[in-house]
Amino acid sequence: MKLYMKKTWGYDNPSGPLQFSERGRMMTARDTLHPEDRVVIVGTQEVPTAPEDQGRLLALMEVTHQTVSSLDFYVLADIEPHFLDENGNYRWPFGLQVNRAW
Repeated sequence: MKLYMKKTWGYDNPSGPLQFSERGRMMTARDTLHPEDRVVIVGTQEVPTAPEDQGRLLALMEVTHQTVSSLDFYVLADIEPHFLDENGNYRWPFGLQVNRAW
């Protein structure tokens, strides 16, 4: 088993996918991850990450190779403005389905 780390601004949707801003990065992760590997989710050390989440382990994920649209897991009206780019698009539209999360 290998552990991989991904930084994030927060973690509040345990049923959501492992998200990526670019399709190529998602595909690289899919090709790299094996079923026994885990992804460690860590809060960034800057705003907009909540101070209590900065630099902390927020989740551990068992990720599948199934690609998904991250937007299928969220209600657009509930997405915070800083999660949108300058054109109003969600920053991390690409995802890998999560089998389990802790």
